Amino acid sequence: MLIKIRKLYFAKKISVFLLILVSGGVAGFIAQKELITSIRKFQEIKSFIETQYVDSVSDSTLIHYALEGLLSHLDPYTWYIPQDQFQKISERLENSYVGVGIYT
Repeated sequence: MLIKIRKLYFAKKISVFLLILVSGGVAGFIAQKELITSIRKFQEIKSFIETQYVDSVSDSTLIHYALEGLLSHLDPYTWYIPQDQFQKISERLENSYVGVGIYT
């Protein structure tokens, strides 16, 4: 029972997240009904994966893949970088470079 409540809560969080994400720039182009239909489709697919997929996949992994897919279709220069990887990249970029390829 607790798992179903968590899944329902997570699905609602995803719906709100997607609603905020999409309404920021695309709401003028997509009718409200189409937006709700798309969010429901996302929830249905996520639920299907949770119940029917051969392996167990965490919610965070599914969201990670969804974000990667969403951003990968914008242009070749837009990527989703998880926070831990972003911190590593930021550290490397913030270091001062001395010579060719050597940083301190």
